[in-house]
Amino acid sequence: VWGEAFGQTELGRIQGAAQMLTVVASATGPLLFAKCFSTSGSYSPLLFGLSPVILVLAFCAYRTRMPLREKSRLAAAGGC
Repeated sequence: VWGEAFGQTELGRIQGAAQMLTVVASATGPLLFAKCFSTSGSYSPLLFGLSPVILVLAFCAYRTRMPLREKSRLAAAGGC
């Protein structure tokens, strides 16, 4: 998807940033859940706290359109 959406020029940088974010999330997630459980005795406060964030991200993802590249613009206009 990344190459198709943004082209091959910046593909390595985009995939690197996405990989870094997944590593950071994988490292901090268990810490947040452990801290929440040790504080409240339940995971529910964290899950209820994160649910609005997830809903906003889902809405943004739903509303985001794929960027048009030159080849797509030409094809849509009936060009080569």
